[in-house]
Amino acid sequence: MERWAMEEKVTLEGRVEALGSGGPGYGNHRLAAIEEREDNSGYVLTSDVISLDGVEGQNVRVSGTPVEGYPPDEGGPGLLNVTEVAEIETEKGGEGRPDRGNPAD
Repeated sequence: MERWAMEEKVTLEGRVEALGSGGPGYGNHRLAAIEEREDNSGYVLTSDVISLDGVEGQNVRVSGTPVEGYPPDEGGPGLLNVTEVAEIETEKGGEGRPDRGNPAD
């Protein structure tokens, strides 16, 4: 059986953050909500085709397929195998970059 489920593609938006030691024990990144956008806590992220380290801190749209067998425990997040990443614009921060404020302030 293949590791990646051949299910319908999932697309989410958020700011990519590395999972620390407080993560669920699988996956290596998560999507944090961007301002008032939807909650993305339903999945943690992994990828064997894209370096998610390279987009940490950026606001992105990710697409991928849920990995079969996750969450291993009821109530935990699913695992999304990311196959596509695109930067998105935010109202304050510009393309894909978190809002760092005005340096003149």
